[in-house]
Amino acid sequence: MTVVPCAQPHQWEITGRVDYADQGQVPLDEPDVRCYDIAVAYLGGRPSDPWGSSDEGLPPESWAAGRRFAHCFVGQWNPDGTLAAVSASIRG
Repeated sequence: MTVVPCAQPHQWEITGRVDYADQGQVPLDEPDVRCYDIAVAYLGGRPSDPWGSSDEGLPPESWAAGRRFAHCFVGQWNPDGTLAAVSASIRG
């Protein structure tokens, strides 16, 4: 992950993170629904179209290396399901 200013092209804006320290195994390979609530708190309301929220996931190799969190983010998706590049913050 490379951090860039919001005015430069980027694919997501981190809104927070979810913690898996209390879980005994790697989380399912599905978006964590808690990230939506984190995005709402970050934005002060629901993300408006074309923005949406998700998480970066936690690959098994990261879990094996000791990582116990995943970043939550907001972004815009292309029709093919990939993240679109944007050059501004969702917060203006």
